[in-house]
Amino acid sequence: MFFSPLRSSALIAFGGDDACAFLHGQLTSDVAGLALQGSQYSGYCTPKGRLLASFLLWRETANYVLQLPASLRDAVHKRLSM
Repeated sequence: MFFSPLRSSALIAFGGDDACAFLHGQLTSDVAGLALQGSQYSGYCTPKGRLLASFLLWRETANYVLQLPASLRDAVHKRLSM
């Protein structure tokens, strides 16, 4: 087996009691319907519907994780933290 670092990708993790409801209201996919250890592609848009980022979202035991291009990580993290 061979593993290679994905330096062009970054991760953002969300946890806590309100993480599911928060992400479900912010992202373009059905976060509430995401199965444990399931994954889906999703997007994050402006209030006018302009796509800011697309990424892979998956659910771990207590967290949701977004895998997105490293160049978008800081901007998306900042907007979702507001």
